[in-house]
Amino acid sequence: MKIKLNSKKTAIIIAIAVSITIVILLYDNFENNMENKNSIKPSDSTSNKTLANIQTSIFKSRYVTVYSLANGTGPNGILVDREGMVWTSGSSSNSLFRLDPSNNTLESYSIPSERHGKTMVWTMVQDKDGFLWFSQFSGNPLWMFDPKSEKFSLFHTSSPPFQMKLDEKSGNIWFTTLVGNTLGVIQKVENKTKPSYKITEFPTGQDTDPSGLFLKDGSIWVAELGEGKIVKFDTLRNTDGFVTKLTKASVIPSDKNLFSSPTDVLVQSNETVWVTEHTASTISKYDLKSNNWKRFSTAQAIDQIPTLPFLDEGESRSQRDMV
Repeated sequence: MKIKLNSKKTAIIIAIAVSITIVILLYDNFENNMENKNSIKPSDSTSNKTLANIQTSIFKSRYVTVYSLANGTGPNGILVDREGMVWTSGSSSNSLFRLDPSNNTLESYSIPSERHGKTMVWTMVQDKDGFLWFSQFSGNPLWMFDPKSEKFSLFHTSSPPFQMKLDEKSGNIWFTTLVGNTLGVIQKVENKTKPSYKITEFPTGQDTDPSGLFLKDGSIWVAELGEGKIVKFDTLRNTDGFVTKLTKASVIPSDKNLFSSPTDVLVQSNETVWVTEHTASTISKYDLKSNNWKRFSTAQAIDQIPTLPFLDEGESRSQRDMV
């Protein structure tokens, strides 16, 4: 079962479609790239809460409830925190939104900008301290938001994180940089006065284009869109517990067959790996023991309409709970 990619860059554009086109147009070289070995202290900026306790209009059908945001908001990226609050971002309005589903109250926080313009927020995650982390495909690649103090803190990475996942055991946040060809980790540095963070990025190789990732049993599984492969990395730590090195534990498929623009990966067990394939509009179930896989179509070819499947955070959690 062989699928050839026409070219790596073409595959990226086709795979991520309009979203990645926006990413490529907005992305430029960052002058303030972080140094891997140094701890990074955030630059703080007090947020500007533009809306507070505003009752949002809702529409209910039999199966779906729709909460209306302002026209031109362009919401992208979503997270439900530990308190049941729903967070999303306005990529066109440069705002962070908090929705309380219990009373339909909506609050909006204006995201500070070093460089102005429309910015797409692709991924969001909550750390063990309750802080929200999200990325912007612009000159402001990584933000942290404290819901209690309502302050934003800006961090610089080599390029904007494409996907982020929290390691519940260590508290570390792992991320991929699709256009940066790196796998990164955010590690908290204990400090009596104020928390600081050590951000380390590990190169995955030119044109690997790492997109989705999955954390399991201390290993990091990464979907390399450019290579058509899924790579499992193991971590090496120093005496202080910080990750200092990654080792490549395995690569699938092990033969010359390729996944078709793999964008995300989910490890259901030590025997089964699920992969979403953008270009082919398929979801694949891969057996690690036999090196065989089954493909499930998510779009009818006769309609010529791609579905560009992803595994979002909600799906990952539900699958993880089943394991």
